[in-house]
Amino acid sequence: MLMFIKERVRPVQLDLLPSLLNRLPSSHPGYEKVQHHLRSINAGFGGEQYVDERLRHMNWDVPHFIVCDLNVASGRTFCQIDTLVFTPHYVLVLEVKNFSGTLQFQGNRYQMTRITREGDEEGFDSPVSQVLRAVKEVRILLRKAGLSLPIFSAVVLPYARTIVKGTTDDVPIVFSKALPLFISNLPTTNPLVATEDLQFAAEKIASFHQPFIPKNFSSRYEFTLSDLRTGVICADCGRSAAKQSIRAHYCHACQMPILDGYVSALRDWRDFISPLIRSSECQTFLQLPNKNATYYVLKNLAERIEYGLWRIKEL
Repeated sequence: MLMFIKERVRPVQLDLLPSLLNRLPSSHPGYEKVQHHLRSINAGFGGEQYVDERLRHMNWDVPHFIVCDLNVASGRTFCQIDTLVFTPHYVLVLEVKNFSGTLQFQGNRYQMTRITREGDEEGFDSPVSQVLRAVKEVRILLRKAGLSLPIFSAVVLPYARTIVKGTTDDVPIVFSKALPLFISNLPTTNPLVATEDLQFAAEKIASFHQPFIPKNFSSRYEFTLSDLRTGVICADCGRSAAKQSIRAHYCHACQMPILDGYVSALRDWRDFISPLIRSSECQTFLQLPNKNATYYVLKNLAERIEYGLWRIKEL
């Protein structure tokens, strides 16, 4: 029996970053950085989904419970754990890394080197150090859940096209196709934990999850309000839309109507600038013709805090 206690969810950045790309001019210095992060997050999520499917199709002879994409408070920061596999004999921590090219490990738990297909060399934080931190955090979580089990771990590479050179001292590197063999070779000498106790512990640990909310886009990608394109933008092609009515716009490039364009524009302001907006800022950012039109939009999509200042609703 296999049960996913917490399923993996699509990273919010996969929705936010395309919107940011539409707002940033392609000539902006941060544009390529946003593109790079979007590709990286998309590849990472795809690799994690691939490993999830591998786990789903394995033959499990005893009950197993899986918690995906766990984000828990750890002191003043957060610890993100890709996959936790709860078995009656042990808990397995999996860190999924979807890299192309050649990965070089030298027994150093702090750095990994990647050589791209183009021959460029890049340095990364080693996934080994991430796994070791996750194991430490899982040990604390198990105590909170009242469960005592050995903890094993591995870095999982989804696809065999990745070339690995060198070894790691602390954590094995496993390709996803080899996961069944790797898991079958883990020791099962520890006394069995009852299924109901195991499920309770997995659910208890999953309850500690705190959703990741990306912030500080402007500092990370080095843009200011004046850098962003204003008005309603077509989400499909990134071109500015023409206004048809107070609620509807039209993209001439796609030849498609855009409903609730002001909703998406205010959502962009909330996500990339601030949850608060002044009436004058709203009129400029949404390219509204006058104060009356601005008030009409804001009274439906925001809550007034004081005269001229509004808090944008969850749209």
